[in-house]
Amino acid sequence: MKYKIFLSIAFLLCLFSLTSKAQTLKDAIYLTKSQKFDEAEASFKKLVESESKNGNVYFYFGENYLKQYLADSITFSFREAKTAAEPIFKKGAEADTANPFCLIGLGRLSYLSGEKEAAESYFAKAKAKLPKYKKVKQIEKPLFYTQVLAKLAESYIQGELVDTSRAFPLLREAIKIDEELPSIKKLADQRNAELYLVAGDVYLLAKDGSNAVKNYSRAGELDPKSPDAKVKQGNMYLRAENLDAAIPLFEDAKKIDENFAPVYQELGGLYTLAGRNAKAKENYKKFLGLSGNSTPARLRYIQSLYKSRDYEGTIIEIEDMFDKTPNTKTLYNNLNRLAAYSYFEKGIKLERDKKTEESLKDYSKSQTYLEFFFKNVAEGKTISKDFTYYGKTILKQHTNFPKLQQDTTKLRSEKAKIEKNLADAKDKDKKKEETLKAALKSKVDSMQAIIDSKLPKLQQEDAIIEKGFAQLWKAYEMDKEDKDKNLDAIYSLAYFTYKRYDEAAKAQEVIISRKTPDVNDYLTLGKAYYQGKNYSKALTNFDKVIETAPKDPLGYLWKANTCSGMDPDSKQGLAKPHYEKLIEVSLADTVKYKSHLSTAYGYLASYYHFAEKDKGKDLTKAKENYFRMIYLDPKDKDTQVRAWIGLGYLYFTEEKNYAKSQDAFENVLKLDPANNTAKKSLEALSKIKK
Repeated sequence: MKYKIFLSIAFLLCLFSLTSKAQTLKDAIYLTKSQKFDEAEASFKKLVESESKNGNVYFYFGENYLKQYLADSITFSFREAKTAAEPIFKKGAEADTANPFCLIGLGRLSYLSGEKEAAESYFAKAKAKLPKYKKVKQIEKPLFYTQVLAKLAESYIQGELVDTSRAFPLLREAIKIDEELPSIKKLADQRNAELYLVAGDVYLLAKDGSNAVKNYSRAGELDPKSPDAKVKQGNMYLRAENLDAAIPLFEDAKKIDENFAPVYQELGGLYTLAGRNAKAKENYKKFLGLSGNSTPARLRYIQSLYKSRDYEGTIIEIEDMFDKTPNTKTLYNNLNRLAAYSYFEKGIKLERDKKTEESLKDYSKSQTYLEFFFKNVAEGKTISKDFTYYGKTILKQHTNFPKLQQDTTKLRSEKAKIEKNLADAKDKDKKKEETLKAALKSKVDSMQAIIDSKLPKLQQEDAIIEKGFAQLWKAYEMDKEDKDKNLDAIYSLAYFTYKRYDEAAKAQEVIISRKTPDVNDYLTLGKAYYQGKNYSKALTNFDKVIETAPKDPLGYLWKANTCSGMDPDSKQGLAKPHYEKLIEVSLADTVKYKSHLSTAYGYLASYYHFAEKDKGKDLTKAKENYFRMIYLDPKDKDTQVRAWIGLGYLYFTEEKNYAKSQDAFENVLKLDPANNTAKKSLEALSKIKK
């Protein structure tokens, strides 16, 4: 009986010991490091009850939320992290007024919010709480001292706002203290391994890999029982895609603690990069299990799949969650966002693989998920990327719009030609004239009917495209970090894919307004206006190109092209002086600028050839320019063909020199044996000779 009582007491003592161990601050911090944020939260809640005057507890409790945000910003936003952490930091600062940690926590929240002045105020107050010293041996608690300095330094490298220049002085001071401790017998056990982990992170961000490795190694030497240093070293090699160097480090971390979840998360990413998907999923599954296999852990697993660009795996996991627990679709609305992003990226891959129909289905699903997300998202919870994806996924489903528009424009142009033929149709035989006019009228009516049938679809597509670009502009307005990237995307899509040149010009105008513009900026804007036939604004920008770079032919080329667009029949000769100026500038390097010279000679040859007699016609100058085209570049067959065809027509129609005309067209066939223009012209010449 006594033996049974003894065993029961022993069991209870053991249980009490294990429970107590789970509730220590060190263990709670380790749960955070292991990304077991929910378990850590439960531990911290118990700790603040038992140690309500300990500022350290409050700090690490609040930091748990910040670490969760930094690990998973999509499913746990900064706003949520700040809402949870801020009152904890404030309470800790009040409960333990001598402790600087919670002031650091409040400073971090301000820093991550972009409120740098407020952050610096908190950091200064925190550092002021540390006692002054002349010699390290005078510091009563050097470990605490270096922990504070390390946390201050770490504050400058979290999130997007990285400032290593502010972090380094704090680290140097902390490391100087720490390195003196071994020589002070009573303080030798006050070494700070965490300090060197932070130092490694800062050096890595400063692109100093050598010192990063050195500091991670030192952290491992000071605390060989912690897997952190190995994971960080492995992660450094993983980022450099040096997988062979990373794997042994992760394996070493597993030997130290096979239940340290981040190891398996990193291995999952590593094997994904290596294309070993089965191994990647195996490690992600292990990570999921060690993170608690709870819904929050699964959310992080999904996030890991997404980050490793396993978009299909992301979709499978999300839709499995939706199928098994339908309320998760609204309860965890961020999953709709991830599903939308993943379907879009999967669609891009299918499109690259020429699987157009399948890609369109994925773009459609992406749009559906995003629209569900927008319907259920709380105010202020959207990010610029949501609207970037929304705009692009809309546009991707309507890439046929430019062709539809082009076909309609072509039909209108052909109809206009037939209408002109109808207006000019005359014949001495009235019956023949009426028959001809009736046939032409029938063609006009038929083409108008086709145009009318296309208009509703064209208008509908145009409205959808407009909606897509509106989302991209919304993303631009929201994004505080990468506005130029959004503008570049708008310009590229508008100019190259959808031929919406006004939209492209609008984007380029904003790009120029955000910086000191250079020649390329004005050239790009001018081209957008030129393509959109806004010739006056195009000229303004090409003049700026010429003013900025007077020796570069590009400005003159595009100014000449613009004037040619304003005078398509060359009746006014608007482009002539500008093409002449283009030649003058391009002759500085005839090899480099031969394409510019070809364009200019071609225009002048055509101008002198086809101008009216009293308005600049000069066949001698026309021939001179045709021959300049021919002799400009012996390898440029296209330019030579154009020139010989021009000469062939000139000799044929203007000079009636059929022998020279025949020679010209025969020269065309030597260069291009399949040229129909030359063949038909030679047939016509043979009939005249007969």
